[in-house]
Amino acid sequence: ADAILDRVVHQAHRLQLKGESMRKVQAKAKMKLPD
Repeated sequence: ADAILDRVVHQAHRLQLKGESMRKVQAKAKMKLPD
């Protein structure tokens, strides 16, 4: 398993995302809705 993971990680590209996560955005939207 370690060897497979090493090959996958070695060939992977790293993405850096900006902004709030969708979970935070959706949680804020839910809080604003009336019960």
